[in-house]
Order: sequence, then structure tokens, then C-alpha cells
Amino acid sequence: MNQNSNPTPASLNLLEMISRIDQVLREQKKTASKMSRELGFSSGLYSQWKQGKQSPSADRLYKIAVYLGTSVDYLVGLEPDKESVGLRREIMQTLNELPPQSLEKVRDFVLFIAAQSEKNTRN
Repeated sequence: MNQNSNPTPASLNLLEMISRIDQVLREQKKTASKMSRELGFSSGLYSQWKQGKQSPSADRLYKIAVYLGTSVDYLVGLEPDKESVGLRREIMQTLNELPPQSLEKVRDFVLFIAAQSEKNTRN
């Protein structure tokens, strides 16, 4: 992608993803080269992603998320913040253990909370 071209939606997503990976690496005081080495990626692969020459495969993206202790959803921008990743994961694990009748109660409660939240934002 040259500097004069308008970025496509796909390249914007790639840029956001690389930005999030870089941010988590900085927070964890790790480097991209150390991550690449420990995950068995070639030394220049991450640079090619940053330059928009290649995109990571789903398998590599998953490995990066595990390595960084976050989710693929967070890295690709589907999850708004890292803090909610762990909480959502914990909720999902708990939900998976509930019987169907309890799930219906949880659904009703979640819908109630969502309605209250929407009501509060309008006021």
C-alpha cells in the first residue's frame, strides 16, 4: 500500500490489528521480534504485516492472541477493550455450565439490564 492511495477497509482493519498487537506488546514489555521468534514465525513476517504486504493467517493470529493473553476478537477490533475480554470469557464459561432453564433466566436478566442501560443513556 503506497502513501498516496486511500486505504481500503481491509487495510484499515489490518492497521488497527497491528496497532493493537503493538500496544499489547508494549504493555507487556515484549518486542515483535521476540514474539515472532517464540512463535516460530520468520523474522520479517511481522514487518510485512505492518507494511500491508501480507495479512496474518487465522492460525497465526490465534497464536498471537494466546501468546499475548488476549482474544482474537480484541486484536481484530470486534472487542472494544481488553478488560472486557476476560469478563466475557468468564461469563461464557459459566453460561456453558448452566442448564437450559437457567439460561432462559439469564437471557431475561440480560435483556432487562440492556433495557435499563438504554433508558439511562436517553435520560
